[in-house]
This record gives sequence, C-alpha cells and structure tokens, in this order.
Amino acid sequence: MKENTAVREKNRLAFFDIAKGTGIILVIIAHIEYVDFGIRNYIVSFHMPLFFVVSGMLACLTGEAGKETGKVLLKKLKRIMLPYLVFSILYPVIDICYYYVTGNGDPFGSLRQNIYDSLVLYGNSVLWFLPTAFFGDVLFFLVMKASMRLSKRYAAYITVLVTLAAAFVMYLIFRNDNRHFIVAIVRFFPAAFFVSAGYLIFSLMGKKSLKPLISAAAGAACLAVLLLIHGFNGTVDMHFGVYGKMPLYLINALIGSMGVILISMAFDTGDGSDTGDGSLCQILTQRTVPCVRTVPWLSFYGRHSLFVMITHINFYILYFSEVLSFKIIEYVPRAKNVIFNIMTVLFVLAVEFVLIKVYEIGKIEIVRKISKGWEK
Repeated sequence: MKENTAVREKNRLAFFDIAKGTGIILVIIAHIEYVDFGIRNYIVSFHMPLFFVVSGMLACLTGEAGKETGKVLLKKLKRIMLPYLVFSILYPVIDICYYYVTGNGDPFGSLRQNIYDSLVLYGNSVLWFLPTAFFGDVLFFLVMKASMRLSKRYAAYITVLVTLAAAFVMYLIFRNDNRHFIVAIVRFFPAAFFVSAGYLIFSLMGKKSLKPLISAAAGAACLAVLLLIHGFNGTVDMHFGVYGKMPLYLINALIGSMGVILISMAFDTGDGSDTGDGSLCQILTQRTVPCVRTVPWLSFYGRHSLFVMITHINFYILYFSEVLSFKIIEYVPRAKNVIFNIMTVLFVLAVEFVLIKVYEIGKIEIVRKISKGWEK
C-alpha cells in the first residue's frame, strides 16, 4: 500500500492537468461577450466546481488530511492568497493605465468598490475564485481533520455530509442577501462540499477497474445528461451567488465535473514522460490496457490554469482577442459566430502561452540570481 501511494505521488497525474486545461478553456468561452446564451448557461453550471472537485482529488492523492495543519495552511496562503493580494492591487493599476492610453472606461469611479470587494473577499472580477478556493480548501481540511478523529474509515463520508449540510444551511439563511461580503462567505461552503466530494470520489475510484473507452463513454454520458437537465435550474453563477435551487446546482455541478474528469482520464496515457513510472491510468485503476492518448497542450494550460484565470480578462487579453476576431469574420461568409468564438479562444490561448513562457523565464532568472547571491 505504501509503495503504491509513493508511486502515485511521483506521477504528475496528467488527467488532472487535462481536466483543468479543459476547465480553463470553458472559463474563457463563458467569458466571451457574444457566446450563445444557452452554451454559457451549460458551461457555468459546472465549470468552476470542476476546479474544486479536482482540488479534492489532489488532496486525497497527497494525503493532505494527514499532514500538519500549520504547514498545509501556510502553503495554501502562499499559493492562493498571495496572488489574490498581488492582483487585487495590480488590477486597478492596469485599468488606470488602460484608461490613460485609450481614454475608455472609468477606473476611478469603480476604485472604491473594487477596494471594498477585495477586502471582504468578494474579489475584483475573476479574483473571486481565489478566496473561494482557499476557504473551501481550508473548511474541507479542518472538517476532514476532525472527522478522522471520529473515524478514519468513514472520515471522507462524514466530511461530505457536514460540508453538504453547511452549504444548505448557509444558502437557506442568506439566499436573498446580496451584500458582497455575505455572497463571498456563502460561496466558501459549496466550494468546501465540492472539494470533499472530489476527495471521496477519488478514494473510491482507486478501488475500481475502469477501461479508458468506458471512462470516456461514462464521461460523455455525464455531459449528455447534464445537457438535458441543467436547464431545470435556470441561469446560475457561483461568482454572484446565483445557485437557483441549491440541490440541483450541486447535482449538475458534480455531473458536469465528473464528465470532464472521466474523459480526461481516458486521454491520460501516463507514458512516463515525467517520471518513467508508466501509465497513471493503469496505476490509478489497476489495469493493463492502454489509455487513449495524451493531450500535451491541454495539460500545459491545465498546469497554468490559475495564471490564465487571473490574466485573460483583466489584462485585456480577451477583449483584444475579440476585437481581432471581429476583424477576421468580416471576410468569413458563413458560421460567423462559430468562427468568432473559436478564433477568440485561440487568440487568448496564444497570448497566454507567450505570457506563461515569459513568466517562467523570468521566474527562473530570479531564482538563479537569488541562488548566486546565497553562494556569495
């Protein structure tokens, strides 16, 4: 058992990156101003919970609940809340620069509201995701720790039930309260439930044998079912605290998330390019059949999904991609809307690729200089 756990931790688990890469592309599509309303409703019914479910699965993989509380919380603060602080300061600066360059917008008029939203953890624009992810993770972690003291065997089940109950209670008490600090607090609880559900699902998946084609078919079936039922809950948006009927929201979100994750598992060949330990799918599900194939470019954006999340809108990447796409579809005779959306996504991904590479080079250079300074 210990050896199997060590092998799991050494593997990158490419299907997580594929799932997050798919998720961040869905985020970009949902943010395109002219995307079809029905498509947007379908995507937002599950695309943000997907990241929380994956977080829970990773917590299960790494045995996070068994680690020291202080170290886990400090790591999450650095990884999640430090970017929140930095970009909460940077966003208004970018808006002001954009205003002076183009003459468009009113950054000063919204400055006070943005400062308030940042302080109460509501978040400026897409930054809402960061405190929600942090406190969702922390709530899960603390409940899981307490549950393990009661019963290690059933701790995951207890945690799911506790976080589910807490999400319902908070929703019922504050569902008509639109104050930003209340909306922010309420978001933490469904996020904690999704993390808990991801943890439990992953712990159960490791005991099952699932062939890649069956995994892909099951994932496609989940997404098809969601296509049929998501409309019963109307328009939802976790960002603004719009959940419709909470039970339906949670069910739809889990179905959609598992659809993407199951398909991603089928596309994870686990060819050992990272560690040489063989197929992750085979390790995870204890099978010998190969998976379908890998999707390296999707894994790349999955590994950098947080970077793409916090830059694609407020760095005006999406806006200028839409402007460029409008120029292109002037010469397209048919399917203008489809071409516009595809080109916009491709332009965003291309710019993000360049920014990520520049960031990585800069980070490596800073680390190198710091290392040299220590050697002296």
